[in-house]
Formats: sequence, structure tokens, C-alpha cells
Amino acid sequence: MLPSAICAEIEAVAYQYWRVQVAAGIPLLANCDKSGFGQRAAVEVEEQTRECLRRHFPCDQELREDGTAANRSIGDVWLSYDGLAHPVNVKTGGPNASSPNVVSLNKLARALAERRIDSYGLLVVRFLAPSAPPLTAFVDLLDWLDLCRYDAGPGQLMLSAAAFARLAEGERRRQSSARDIGAVLDRLLALARDGDERLFHNRRQRTASLGRAVMRFPGEHTPLDQSALQLGLHR
Repeated sequence: MLPSAICAEIEAVAYQYWRVQVAAGIPLLANCDKSGFGQRAAVEVEEQTRECLRRHFPCDQELREDGTAANRSIGDVWLSYDGLAHPVNVKTGGPNASSPNVVSLNKLARALAERRIDSYGLLVVRFLAPSAPPLTAFVDLLDWLDLCRYDAGPGQLMLSAAAFARLAEGERRRQSSARDIGAVLDRLLALARDGDERLFHNRRQRTASLGRAVMRFPGEHTPLDQSALQLGLHR
């Protein structure tokens, strides 16, 4: 795990970078006090934040077998410290609390189980107004699994909107050098099983509904009825 001093420095570097950008009045943040703080702005903020980290800290990247950069690494950046690389993910948002996808649960659990990593850094940058510096927080996602949920469709571990807001507003949880990775893996496996059950249940319900629709098919000789489509003249 990264020591607390490095974690605090990561948070401070991100805050200082965006404090300067806010003071400069960059157009990117013009709508961040509205629900329109959209995906394009979020992607740009996250990429600028990643580049900021790469400039200030020694970083590695995950490579494919041919030596090129991996497209789907579990870490946006890998901070190098004490001979190890530590995955860090960057997430941003506006004043309306969001529930962001963070990482593939399968990839995270396998990396922990295979002793590739022992932490998962999450840097949150949240803007409440175009003229105000952001709220920044750097935490270990493994300390927040009780406030995560798993969407088995895309296979993503998601931080709840409440957790996103709470950690951005300064809530902290003590990191422990004696963290029980076995307990973390048990929690991830429980999340995966629960997500699979919900997915299977929803799929069964959808298939059952489709079956009822098929049973109501009146035959191909029945005249078409498009009244339910609510079609109108294109203007």
C-alpha cells in the first residue's frame, strides 16, 4: 500500500492543479454546477488529472506481451513506490452525486488473489461550481467495499452515489497495514454472486415476458396495428 504521506501528496497535487485551472476560468468547467456536466467534460478532466499525476510522480504502465500499452488496465496510472507499482483510478463528477463505474470486479479480485496488488487507489475530483476549487480525495477502494455494488451486466464494481459524495466531502477511513486481503476477497466474491443472481433473475423475468408476448401472437394474417407506436409526421 502507499504510505499516508504519499496519499496526501497525491490529493494535494490534484487539488492544486485544478485550483489553478478554475482560477483561469477554463471553458471545460463552465457547466459543472448544472446537471449538464457531461461525459465529454468528465473524460477530459480525468485525462488531465492522470497526466498531472504522471508529471509529479514516477509511474509505470501495464503492457501487453508485445510491449505495447494495455488498453484495459485495472489502473489508470500505476504509481511506483518502494519497488512496487500501485494502481490508481481517477473519477470526477459535478454537484449531483453519481455512481461511477470504477473497475472490473473480476480483474480486481484476480489481481488481489494472485498477489499482484494489495490496494486500489481511487482519486476523486468533484466540482460543485465553475468558480470554486474542487473537492479532492484519495482513498483506497478496498476500504469502501461496503458502499460498492456490482453490475454483472458490464462486470463493473461501482461506487455508490452516497459513498462518492461522502469521500469527496472529506470522509476518511483508516488504512491498515494488517489488512485482511482474504476478507476483501470474500467480500468481492459475495458481491459477484449477488450481482449474478440479480442479473439471472432479471433475465428470467424478461424472457418470461417475451414468452407471454409470443403466446399472444394472433397470426400473420391479422392486419398490422401501429397505434401503439404513436407515430407522427417528421418535421
